[in-house]
Amino acid sequence: MSADGWAMDTSPGAIGDPKENTTFYPLRGKGWDGGGVTQDTINGDEERRTRTFAFCISHKALAVCGIARSVGYLRHPNESALPQVIRLLDSVEFAN
Repeated sequence: MSADGWAMDTSPGAIGDPKENTTFYPLRGKGWDGGGVTQDTINGDEERRTRTFAFCISHKALAVCGIARSVGYLRHPNESALPQVIRLLDSVEFAN
């Protein structure tokens, strides 16, 4: 986390192979903020390569983190579930 909120560490070696197309997504909801990162699979059968999404959202001293091992196949970018996953996370509300 930076002074401006969540950010990705871009120091050398921190985000893996550049071919993985690591992308940061700021997340914000009711009373919380967080971040998510996608990375592309670069090994194996090209037809089966997927995009992974990992996230953490925090509220006061609490945090929820998780990973979706596959939000879509790289060969079919228009069929990605990433927009729906981000909308679902944006709808999260922490109870007091």
